[in-house]
Amino acid sequence: METNGKVFLSTQLICMLPPMALKVMAYLINWQSQEWTKFYVKQWVKFLKMSEDEINVSIQTLIDNKLVNVQHDGENFMLQVNKPQVRKYMEVPLQKVHDHEGFTMSTFVTWNKSKVVEKKQDIEDMSKDQIEALILRLQASLNEKKEIEKMVKFASSSTEKCSTDDLPF
Repeated sequence: METNGKVFLSTQLICMLPPMALKVMAYLINWQSQEWTKFYVKQWVKFLKMSEDEINVSIQTLIDNKLVNVQHDGENFMLQVNKPQVRKYMEVPLQKVHDHEGFTMSTFVTWNKSKVVEKKQDIEDMSKDQIEALILRLQASLNEKKEIEKMVKFASSSTEKCSTDDLPF
């Protein structure tokens, strides 16, 4: 079934995937309105009611079966449903699915392991302009923290003066 370039889980694919991988795949399919879905570990754990390890193994299983593509944008891992591969399963005869063992869960997780260790730029290696920009960013962050601290202190002191009788309701 295909609507506006979107794919849906076919019966064949549902029967082939292990339950945990199927749950992760269904979650990704629901986010396919975006080209790439950001992988936020804590949110996924809460939404899917699965452990981080279960999610990582499930994603690895989907990658191993070429159902999901992964990339790293420097900060986050991004996942994408491999739509052409998912569509192929719609054409598989159900008898083949019945006779097949189904996909097995992956045993090793490699998709979220960095192959290249990013080297932080040393201050000695920075140009004068880069150092000045870094100083300005640090000063702005420090000022922002001080302002927030002042606001919190003001808010806590003003709530101590109020009583419940001052409330409008």
